[in-house]
Amino acid sequence: MGAGLVVLGQSGTLIAAYAPRQYAFAILMAFSVVVGFSLMVYNVNQQSIRQAVTPDRMLGRVQSGVFVLVAAAQVVGSLLGGAIGQVAGLRTAIAVGVVITLSSALPSIFSPLRTLRGVPKSQVEEPC
Repeated sequence: MGAGLVVLGQSGTLIAAYAPRQYAFAILMAFSVVVGFSLMVYNVNQQSIRQAVTPDRMLGRVQSGVFVLVAAAQVVGSLLGGAIGQVAGLRTAIAVGVVITLSSALPSIFSPLRTLRGVPKSQVEEPC
């Protein structure tokens, strides 16, 4: 999961921002494929773990809560990126976005997820 997030860090976007103009589109297209793949690697694993540790009766609430947090973060990130782009320029906004995205991998990298070899079981007992 951590590796998927690091690749998802969109370093290709940063490279394309500073690459010669004639190569930018090709770089962005290539990294779109890499980012799409790494996003699936991360999402499949995090969804599996979340579903395994969440009791069935809570799964809908947990899933919708995560969805709302992700959607809110996307809106805030877009507005923040636009503000940084207006104040400091496009390349600076892209660099800040890449740094923030890469830092989002830190909780996964420094958590017990690194040593996890199977999907854990829920700690909460379901009523009979």
